[in-house]
Amino acid sequence: MLRSAAFFDIDGTLISCYSQKILADEMRKRGLITLGQNLRLLTWFSLYKLGLIQSSEKIRRSVYRIFEKYDMVIIKNVFSDVIDIILKNYVRSEMKEVLLKHKAVGDQIYAISGTLSDLAIPICAHFGIANCFGTTLEVKSDRYTGVWKGALLEGVQKSCAMKELAQANGLDLASSYGYADSYADLAMLETVGHPFAVYPDDRLKEVAMQRKWGIIDRA
Repeated sequence: MLRSAAFFDIDGTLISCYSQKILADEMRKRGLITLGQNLRLLTWFSLYKLGLIQSSEKIRRSVYRIFEKYDMVIIKNVFSDVIDIILKNYVRSEMKEVLLKHKAVGDQIYAISGTLSDLAIPICAHFGIANCFGTTLEVKSDRYTGVWKGALLEGVQKSCAMKELAQANGLDLASSYGYADSYADLAMLETVGHPFAVYPDDRLKEVAMQRKWGIIDRA
């Protein structure tokens, strides 16, 4: 018998911030990137979340390449501080309740995000999500190379990952749930039978209202 699942985006969904923005800010504070580099990253990220550009690959290559300049311990320390900031200030407690309801009825839980696995995995652990899929950076000679493994989980790639998980784990996508915050995640939400727009941007909210999807938003 096929089982149902609940698929969660992370940034803007389980947490009320964007983890890579916090990361960029912390790197700038430490002098690891310049103000110009930080602004470039934030500009791209805003355009991507609005669905105005389809891929983050170019800007990610530019930013992640910076990691190669520094000892892995330095970058790991930044990651650790970013995680602390997020867990102290940006956890959506209401999404914890949503998760508990899914677990109570036996749904499989997955988090699928384009954010770095170094950030995504600890955030998911806080929510009790064991199945977490993000962007894993390659490591050589105790340094990040700036290259990631596999496809970036954004746009249609999230949908592809969900379909692969469904095939491998006997999941019924038609009876499954999806939670995401931005128009960039439209394909992810279209993959399940029960999509929910979580604190959605204007474009996603419009789609959700037209299609009568669930909406989790401010009261």
